[in-house]
Amino acid sequence: MRYACGLLWLQAGLWALAALGIGGLWIAGMATNWLPPAWAHSRLVWLIAEGSCIIVAACLSAGSVALTTALARGRAAARVAAVVLESIMVPFGWLFATYTANGEGVNPGPLAGLVGSALSLAAAVGLLSRQARRFAGRGRQTAAPR
Repeated sequence: MRYACGLLWLQAGLWALAALGIGGLWIAGMATNWLPPAWAHSRLVWLIAEGSCIIVAACLSAGSVALTTALARGRAAARVAAVVLESIMVPFGWLFATYTANGEGVNPGPLAGLVGSALSLAAAVGLLSRQARRFAGRGRQTAAPR
């Protein structure tokens, strides 16, 4: 269970860094009148797409922190929610890698998407183990039994 919680904390940090990085690019793009990528039909579409990526990355970071806290307390519903969320984040990481792969200079986006996808898969598999099910099923004992 510590392994899965550690992966979730790592993911929370990575998604927070991604939100900050995309936000910095978004602000720099607005300040310098940078042209949007070829797929964007207008600057407004690009600004909306980048803004939504910032919001999604920030929400994923906050969700990972909340799930990690609930998992550490031994809640069974949190384990199920974490498995579902991590299973959804595996293809999202691939989509993030595809979206950010523009072939211009050094771009950490595709690597971050692929690493995030692999971490999500590892966390989901770790949370499906027998030990994780046992830990989440009994919860954390706060008082000694009488």
